[in-house]
Amino acid sequence: VNFGTDVPSAFTVPASTTVFCNQGTSPAALGEATSSQCGSSGTVSFSDSRTDQVCDAEYTIIRTWTDSFGASGTQTIFVQDTGVAPTFTNANAQTLDIEIACNGCTDAGTCIPELTATDDCSSVTVSFSDGGLSSDCDITTCSASASFIRTWTAVDDCGNQAASQGQVIFETGCEGQVISCPTIVNTV
Repeated sequence: VNFGTDVPSAFTVPASTTVFCNQGTSPAALGEATSSQCGSSGTVSFSDSRTDQVCDAEYTIIRTWTDSFGASGTQTIFVQDTGVAPTFTNANAQTLDIEIACNGCTDAGTCIPELTATDDCSSVTVSFSDGGLSSDCDITTCSASASFIRTWTAVDDCGNQAASQGQVIFETGCEGQVISCPTIVNTV
């Protein structure tokens, strides 16, 4: 006579948790399920199902664990944005200001260096606006010069914005402008 008994496996799944998007979500970082039955260890495996939230740095992972004895369980991992603003990668104030010829090309990325930015978890949109035109007269050459300010902004996909960066673009030799230069009188 064979008196078989079913002994349930001891199966433990890591607790559900919340992590920041720049932290790891691997089982090595968040814990692995364990399994045993009648003193012998079972093998465990997992599969992940990801659901994205409002921005690309926030999502939920449902990690389903199973063992070789047929037990299963789930672990929920909530991934959230750090709230840290993007960082401009080439915003050196000493190299931002540019001098171009009058009515020269002002295209960002083609004629004038384009600022770029990175974020710890999210995609970044970099944009600019131009304003603050000023002009003055050089009495030595009787030519006008002008400048304007290009203001750069960087916003990550979760809405975190970097501090704006200002770039002064100087236009020189503006002969097409109408200017009134004082008459230079040589005195002996």
